[in-house]
Amino acid sequence: MKKLSGIGEAGLSLVEMLVAMAVSLVLLGGVYQIFLSSTTTYGTQAELGRLQENGRFAVDILAREIRRAGTPRFSVDGRSFVNLTSNPGAEVPITGNEGGGTVSDTLQLCYENVPGTLARTWFRHDTVDNELERSLDSGTSWQPVIEGVESFQVLYGIDSNEDISVDSYVTATALTPATVVVAVRFGVLLRTVDELPQGSGLDTRTYMVAGTPGEITNQVIIDPVDDRRLRQVFTGTISMRNQLR
Repeated sequence: MKKLSGIGEAGLSLVEMLVAMAVSLVLLGGVYQIFLSSTTTYGTQAELGRLQENGRFAVDILAREIRRAGTPRFSVDGRSFVNLTSNPGAEVPITGNEGGGTVSDTLQLCYENVPGTLARTWFRHDTVDNELERSLDSGTSWQPVIEGVESFQVLYGIDSNEDISVDSYVTATALTPATVVVAVRFGVLLRTVDELPQGSGLDTRTYMVAGTPGEITNQVIIDPVDDRRLRQVFTGTISMRNQLR
């Protein structure tokens, strides 16, 4: 019997090859999507962790310095250091400059460093390098504290009836040497230094850095550039130790 030619031979037809290539492309596309998703998630978590670390540090250092303002305890009227009444400016433990609108504020703190000697600490927002800066020499030499700052706002809780409680929060423009500040409320809008990987959505939100939701007075709303950075507002309300009885 004659053996038929081609019986037992294996091979792929053109159609089979095209089907195999299509299946392979689908699988590779799925693998790429998983890789892209993992990369985006990792980048987001890393930047978020860095952002929160900067935020905690900002709140910690501002709270610590604000609590020092006006210490040791002021005299009975709550406005002047003991044995420092002849020193110009000694009666103002805490003040600042109000930027106005969405412009960042400047905070100045004053306390007795050694007996008979005043020390001043300044905080401000460097809009060029996007940093919170501190000066220990009355605002002539500045050192960066944290990075990624987009806004720094300060409100002052004042006591109008001598009951050592906050009657209202005002901006620095409302302060006078006779004003008794019993608390300070600050807000810092931070952003991640780097943008998130491609595939992340744009941040189109606005952020309230100062004020109270539902109350227009002293609200500061910041509308940053729409980019792929993460942002978060960190706030703190600190009581003045020099006013505690």
